[in-house]
Amino acid sequence: MPTMFEKIWSRHVVAEGPGGQSLLYVDRHLLHEGSTHAFARLKKAGRSVRRPAGLVATADHYVPTGPGSQALANVEIRGMVEGLVRSTREQGGTLFGPGDARGA
Repeated sequence: MPTMFEKIWSRHVVAEGPGGQSLLYVDRHLLHEGSTHAFARLKKAGRSVRRPAGLVATADHYVPTGPGSQALANVEIRGMVEGLVRSTREQGGTLFGPGDARGA
């Protein structure tokens, strides 16, 4: 019986190549506050996210996440989080932003 991993993998294989290589269809893009550079590159190229429904973003790398956490004091990190929020909304993705009750 195949494992869950094997089932998921096999459902996403587009093509198989030599040496066991597989080309996979990526149906979800998980983004964090460091992803603002990718959004900037898309914007500069005049492009947008191809499948916004598959885009899920959350600020979780540089932000305090515990109960009663303080607001972001670091200006650079605050800018990254604000950029993630803005870009995800502009592109039509799902955002689990700061203070979002779904992330609690």
